[in-house]
Amino acid sequence: MYRVPSEIMHTILQDVLVAETSDLITLRFVSKTLNAIATPRAFHTIIMHESLWSSEAVCFLQTCDESVTSAVRRVVFEGAVEEEEGEEEEEECLPELQQQQVARRNALKTAFSGLHKFPHLERLRVHFDPSYEIYADQSSDPSYLLQLQFDILAALSAHPLPSLFSLSLNNMVAVPNKIYALENFHMVFRLLDYLRISIRSDVLCATAQENGDDIEDRVMDFWDRSIPYIIRNAPAISSLTLCDDGNQSEYVFDPVRSPLKAIILPRLTSLSLYDFSFESDALPKTDLVGFILSQKATLTHLVLDGCFILLDTFNSNYFPRFWHTVLRTFMHDLCVLQHFTLNSSVTSSSPSTPTSNGSAFRRDPRFQYKHTMHNHVSLEYHVYDSGEPIDGEEGDLKALEALLATVEKARHSNLRAV
Repeated sequence: MYRVPSEIMHTILQDVLVAETSDLITLRFVSKTLNAIATPRAFHTIIMHESLWSSEAVCFLQTCDESVTSAVRRVVFEGAVEEEEGEEEEEECLPELQQQQVARRNALKTAFSGLHKFPHLERLRVHFDPSYEIYADQSSDPSYLLQLQFDILAALSAHPLPSLFSLSLNNMVAVPNKIYALENFHMVFRLLDYLRISIRSDVLCATAQENGDDIEDRVMDFWDRSIPYIIRNAPAISSLTLCDDGNQSEYVFDPVRSPLKAIILPRLTSLSLYDFSFESDALPKTDLVGFILSQKATLTHLVLDGCFILLDTFNSNYFPRFWHTVLRTFMHDLCVLQHFTLNSSVTSSSPSTPTSNGSAFRRDPRFQYKHTMHNHVSLEYHVYDSGEPIDGEEGDLKALEALLATVEKARHSNLRAV
């Protein structure tokens, strides 16, 4: 804390000592007014870092009077440990580092357990550390970061936040845990209006690569059970964002997400999906498409960013499903859709390559097709690029233009109705 120069303090004290009573009353009034104006702004957003000091500071705020605790509207947790200057990581220091991790994790757990003491907390963003640690079995012997994830979720489950309407859980590691099936955990999502979840499956794939483990079943179980548990218990959300961050890595498992297609969210108007796949051999209204179509009665905004069609693993020359198949399904079934965005996670395809008839070919990067290649423990996903167009993909751009035109017409019709 900065010190006020002694000369200024002396002048202030002199003025106060000779001030008349009316002056002191005015000073108190100004002070109370300034406090009433400044406090809500100063404590509107609290940013908590993955450190002992930061979590203890949040715990201190939770013990303050109502003028402070009632001012908190938003809490952001940034999960990334900042190493102190000169911190050693030699093997002989590991016990000390582990003790520090336990102390830090316990302090963070206490801070999250006390978030209900902010009675008007509306928004919570939890950004777990995206790094990972190598463990032979992440389920029975979780790493520090994974255990911290479970502890934070358990703390939120045990202490409901009645005013919370916006929740972001970023960089969740795709490991099943009994907490996802608990009723207290489901209650966290019941009253939400906005939900964002990003999942790291590439972390476990890289871990398996190091240890020679086969953890595909665990990742599939997480997508088949844990994620549907969460989404099914958020019936009030109007905006949902899902990110399959594993598809950014070369080590990826991408299970069929059929359990999602049966979930209907009656208030959902906005859906954003990042880095998901549409299975090439799926029926037209199954897998992820089925989940999207289940929201057709209310869905007005749809974003697909970095999504791709996964080609047949064993026969990359077999294309039973194209982007235009998916887009035409949206055009015919999503009757209230007013905004549609199709983006790519890549800026461009490979350099133009002459086709068999001599013309240059460059695939529109928005229409991603990928195929799989096996390594020792996992599947690697690669952008399909044979240098020539696939027979049938010429309909992709036409289907996108038709969908965008239909959406634009629906938007203008809605504006005129209003």
